[in-house]
Amino acid sequence: MFRLARRCTRSFPDSTRNAYTSQRHLHNGRNLVQELSSRQFVANVTRPDELIKHLERPRTVYLGIDPTAKSLHACHLLPLMCLLHFQLRGNNVIALIGGATGLVGDPSGRMTERQLAEETQIELNTPKLTQAIQKFFSSAATYAKDRLSTQSSTLPPLQVLNNLSWLKDVNLLDFLRTTGTHFRVNNMLTRDSVKTRMSTQQGISFTEFTYQLLQGYDFYELSRTHGCTIQVGGSD
Repeated sequence: MFRLARRCTRSFPDSTRNAYTSQRHLHNGRNLVQELSSRQFVANVTRPDELIKHLERPRTVYLGIDPTAKSLHACHLLPLMCLLHFQLRGNNVIALIGGATGLVGDPSGRMTERQLAEETQIELNTPKLTQAIQKFFSSAATYAKDRLSTQSSTLPPLQVLNNLSWLKDVNLLDFLRTTGTHFRVNNMLTRDSVKTRMSTQQGISFTEFTYQLLQGYDFYELSRTHGCTIQVGGSD
């Protein structure tokens, strides 16, 4: 797991704003983890030394975005730029649209229960968000071609997937028996998003509490079908 230094901010670090303002090579002597750390992207990394070695050859990395809005906003910039850095270093990147998880609701960064999104609204938002993400990476590839010693045609193509395609047919009993047994509740309770909500009078619903189970299932599915081994996510 690769957690960003912040999920949303009004003022981005100078190193982020100036990421590609001068001619430079992609491989400037620093590994990708060091590069992202120097740009203040990183909050924490699961087993950083192993990750550095793991990235000695191209890998597959994913970032999840729930379609709770019809367009991208400022909070998406940091994780998308982080994913872009992975792509510029020759890694395969996946933007995962949460067509299923968006129906459940992410408890991160909230003190109260998130109002459940209407299924029709999620369906309407999904193609718009997909188009916005594709445009972001297309524009970034063109910019990188002008600024860096790379050709946009040589970059691994962005893949945009929707977790509804595999979660819509998951049977509850099968899910509890095959997936739920791998998760320890005591570990789930240590998540910041859960601890914050547990400290309030309202608490957290079982629906939002199980959001992390669906995230884990997404990682499993992407690992199984696309060889994905790295996830980019927010620190909250």
